[in-house]
Amino acid sequence: MTLQLDAIKYALFTLCLFLFIACEKAPIEPITYPDVTAELCPYFQQFEEEAAKRNIVADLKLAGIKGKLVNISKGYVGLCSTHAEKEIRIDNHFWERSSDLSRELIVFHELGHCFLDRRHNNQKTVDGTCASMMRNGLGGCVDFYTEKTRTQLLDELFSGL
Repeated sequence: MTLQLDAIKYALFTLCLFLFIACEKAPIEPITYPDVTAELCPYFQQFEEEAAKRNIVADLKLAGIKGKLVNISKGYVGLCSTHAEKEIRIDNHFWERSSDLSRELIVFHELGHCFLDRRHNNQKTVDGTCASMMRNGLGGCVDFYTEKTRTQLLDELFSGL
């Protein structure tokens, strides 16, 4: 009887182990973009995904937008260059001390210029917060980009208010 019980336990253990191994997800390879610093790639991918949620095709590889972390002077934390090629540059010092949301905000802002061809929008809400992530920082509104306000500000970004 104990031999049968041991056989059943072994069979159940083997089945559970097989199911656990079979159901384990394969590691996801991070998406890379040509001429984009590795730290910026997840934000490029997230930009494409957020655009897709709003029925906008944002193929940043096809657009050929480059991105790099550099030292920027003159008080800027990000720039979009559209001279010969489209390229966003994010300040190293800003990047190192910023949260994930702050990083997303600045990358999305610069991609708003470089990919969506958005200009600055310093419109304020009634409480004085910025109505757009496309503000220039000189308009007197206060950034309030949080998990709660993220969807609303992304809707505005992709709608081109």
